[in-house]
Parts: sequence; C-alpha cells; structure tokens
Amino acid sequence: MCGGVLLVFALQSLDYIGAAPPVVTRMWAVTSSSQASRLESQLRMHQERVREAVNRVIRGANIDELHDPILGTLKRLIKDEINQVLGKNIVVEIVINDIRILEQ
Repeated sequence: MCGGVLLVFALQSLDYIGAAPPVVTRMWAVTSSSQASRLESQLRMHQERVREAVNRVIRGANIDELHDPILGTLKRLIKDEINQVLGKNIVVEIVINDIRILEQ
C-alpha cells in the first residue's frame, strides 16, 4: 500500500530562450503508507526548498524531456531532488498526472 502527497507547481519564466518553456504541472510524491504522514509533514516544513528544487529540475529540462510520454527522466530527477532536500529517501516515486507546456 502506498501513500501520496499532491504537489502543484506553476513555473513561469518570461525569458526562456534556449531553455524549457513555462510549465504548469500537478504531481504526486509517493511513499509507503507507513511514511505518508511523515512525508506530508516534511513537505510542509520544507515547502519552499522543495518548490525551488522542482523548479530547478523543470527549468533545466530540455524540450525532449518535457515531451517524453512517460516523463521518466523528469520523474527520477524530481524524486532525487526532493529526497535530497528532505535528507531522506522517503519519496519512492513521482507521479505526474498533469503537465502543460505553455508555448509562447
């Protein structure tokens, strides 16, 4: 059994020449059911640092990574960055169920 915490991010960048375009995404950080409440409290406690880490990963992504149907590289990098911020390997999977690339 797994537990999860919903993370919603709107990443806006007015100057993205040569970088990824602005992205709006909704994702779940998944952990074991026994760690769900711990993950939720850790994410609340480190909310801004987690947001910064996710921003860094998505803004550093190339267009191919954003258009990958399974988003494998992004999910792995986001999971690793969140676990690094939390100082624990508590997130076992990232599920991205909504990603919109705002072409300008």
